Amino acid sequence: MNIPAVLGYGVKTTGQWGVVFDRVDAAPRHPVQLYEATTYLVIFIVLRVAFSRYATLTRRGYLTGLFLFLVFSARAVLEVWKSPQAAFEMGYFISVGQWLSAPFVLLGAVLMIRARFAEAKLKALMAKRAIPVRADLPTHAPPKA
Repeated sequence: MNIPAVLGYGVKTTGQWGVVFDRVDAAPRHPVQLYEATTYLVIFIVLRVAFSRYATLTRRGYLTGLFLFLVFSARAVLEVWKSPQAAFEMGYFISVGQWLSAPFVLLGAVLMIRARFAEAKLKALMAKRAIPVRADLPTHAPPKA
């Protein structure tokens, strides 16, 4: 399979799934674009299921935090299979893409934690302000006459 585009091509591979990028060289490389597309599709499905099935995950800011955390964590992991895009990042342990992903992973984690504590704080506040039930009042509706 030959792909003419050279946007974030992968490192060389000996696997059968390698893709040849004509503008780079004749060596098969990891198809990182396909890895990314598949990963982002899975993240979309996870977020959609989380939104529709789990009401506790729809706390204010939680899904946004989950989105940021998943997308940028995936991007940081996928950077392992990408070729360096600039000469200065050749000697680095962490690529520029991973450096740029780190703040958004942290922001996503902060948003999820904040949403979690905001819900606990709201429950505590509601429990404080609850009107105590008097013992002499019935707790159910009176029967119809």
